[in-house]
Amino acid sequence: MADQTQRIEEIIKRTRIAFIADTTNKMEQIRSCFQQWEEAQVSQENLIDMTHRYVHSIKGLALTLQYPQIHNACEQVLAIILQQESHVWTISDINLLQKLVDDLQVSVKTSFAS
Repeated sequence: MADQTQRIEEIIKRTRIAFIADTTNKMEQIRSCFQQWEEAQVSQENLIDMTHRYVHSIKGLALTLQYPQIHNACEQVLAIILQQESHVWTISDINLLQKLVDDLQVSVKTSFAS
């Protein structure tokens, strides 16, 4: 039984390491997409779509791997995206989304530092 427990713990440890690397990469890509949007190199639709896909992916594992702060920050980002689906995004909406992504980045750094 101890061997099985150790194997499970090792799997969780490896999964957390992969999650950290993947989340860090996705957050960098989201930040880059915001910068490209500001420089008019990417459309607003692509910015929203990428942010939605990556944040949804991060959220999917965050709670399972016991990162509730990241999970909650992801829910806030996704809530604003889903609320805005039915109308055109304004600059204020994009600024709010960027602030929520910044908050998510802080949650990621805080969670991974501990």
